[in-house]
Amino acid sequence: MSDGLAVHVLDGGTLTLQHQMVFLKGGFHPITIPIPYFLIRHPAGNVLFDGGMALDACRDPAAYFGAELVAVMNPQVTERQHVLAQLASIDVDPASVRYVVQSHLHFDHVGAIGHLPDAIFLVHHRELQYAADPDWFADGYHARDLDHPGVTWETFDLDETNAELDLYGDGTLRVIFTPGHAVGLVALLVALPGGALILAGDAADTATHYAHGALPGLYLDGPALVRSVDRLRRLEREKGALVIFGHDMEQWRTLRRGADAYT
Repeated sequence: MSDGLAVHVLDGGTLTLQHQMVFLKGGFHPITIPIPYFLIRHPAGNVLFDGGMALDACRDPAAYFGAELVAVMNPQVTERQHVLAQLASIDVDPASVRYVVQSHLHFDHVGAIGHLPDAIFLVHHRELQYAADPDWFADGYHARDLDHPGVTWETFDLDETNAELDLYGDGTLRVIFTPGHAVGLVALLVALPGGALILAGDAADTATHYAHGALPGLYLDGPALVRSVDRLRRLEREKGALVIFGHDMEQWRTLRRGADAYT
């Protein structure tokens, strides 16, 4: 059921961080990274893969993050980059979104939570559990991002031996287990008529990470991360897929965005 299938790349703003926060041992000079998320049009119901930043962060980054974090991350995001505005920009009714697949629950991926009451929010059960009580060193989780009434959560249980979930049972949308950066991290394989896409998310922030050229600056499990990238590389070869990385500014400049969808 690939007729009508399309992927829209949506703009969630940018962060400007120290290089070492993106590339392990990368130094203290600044690097600006994009925050992409995705709307997949599907005949059985539209799907969001992640949702950018929370509405409060888009409206007032300084109030949301606080002065200390703003100084560290320099978020450049406005309300027009919130998921509701981005969906409106491509003429997608929020009520048409059947599923929101959360790659994980860090602050730059959770903007749809609390704003799509008709959607089912899909997340790995370990990720939802961990986000509620993360280790002290696990940056990126904020309880306020998850604390919204009326959200319908549905969890799944993937692991290294059972690493895929076929969302609609037709092979077009396959959720892929890719832990390492987060305990329940997932990517998404989209089988478009014009060629497959792998939405790698934070399993591979950049092309350099994907090529095993560097570890990211922030991760929970290095060996799991390496295995996850290898899993995506096998899928890329098998499907001849285009891989869209989680935070690669050089690639971001080349991507079709907004209404200019991948089909």
